Amino acid sequence: MIFYERRINKIVDYLFTPNPSEKDIDRSLNEIAEHGQSLFPVAVHFTNHDQYRKNMIHTHWHREIEILYISRGIMEVKIEGKSYIGKEGDILFIPPNQLHGAVSYHHSPCAFFAIVFDSLFIKSNFSDFIQQSYIDSIIEFPSKYIVHATNDLPNIAELRNNVVQIIDEFALKEPFFELSLKANLLLFLKNIYLT
Repeated sequence: MIFYERRINKIVDYLFTPNPSEKDIDRSLNEIAEHGQSLFPVAVHFTNHDQYRKNMIHTHWHREIEILYISRGIMEVKIEGKSYIGKEGDILFIPPNQLHGAVSYHHSPCAFFAIVFDSLFIKSNFSDFIQQSYIDSIIEFPSKYIVHATNDLPNIAELRNNVVQIIDEFALKEPFFELSLKANLLLFLKNIYLT
């Protein structure tokens, strides 16, 4: 069983971007790790913690937008001082520059994906209607757009579908995956607005 788990972890490490560590956070709690590359500023991180791990995500902030998807277990996510109990299947939308972190909830093991992308990736080259109405407001008023998506939302299935598509596209990297990944990020934002 241990060999199987190690093999799975190596495959996961190969498919997803390595997780930033505490060393990637400066004194102001800014995460200084690179998320993706300059021409494709998107990263998908996968983390799997057992029940003995207290700190799930070191407290930090970054200029990028983050989508946190809990695939197993429960954890307490703190965003700008407010606590959210994230359960399996929950999604947390964290706009840019928001201080966030997570700790274990009642010693529950937890596995989660973090999709981190620069807003420039979805930004228009000129100030069109979409930019002014949807993208700028997330960047200018980020605390207004923090979302904890749970089973109570009528469109939770669509949000989960967008997230799973993004994760799959990033992992599999099939031809032209960049186009569908970006399209799913925009569809995800549409569904966030519908919450």
